[in-house]
Amino acid sequence: MIGAGLYREWIDAPEGMAVSHLPTYYGDLSYEIQPTQSGYRVKIDGDLRIPEGKIKLKLFRENLSKEIKINGRRTDTFTIDFVRISVLPAVVEIYY
Repeated sequence: MIGAGLYREWIDAPEGMAVSHLPTYYGDLSYEIQPTQSGYRVKIDGDLRIPEGKIKLKLFRENLSKEIKINGRRTDTFTIDFVRISVLPAVVEIYY
């Protein structure tokens, strides 16, 4: 799960936030979160094996997203809480 436990002030900061080379059980993970006018843009990369249950990105608002794109393509692999990601690198665009 990416993004669980992040402070709202971090992800909503005008400059966004980034994490580089975070060691995980599946390999090194890097990501950056940038707020946009309509939601967020999240770039995910790293030397990482994708887990069996996929990568889960915690969604940052309590209401359901209107649309989510992964690498420019619409996806329906999301709930009110998270979106599943099965490819890396990934650019996730979240629209509210």
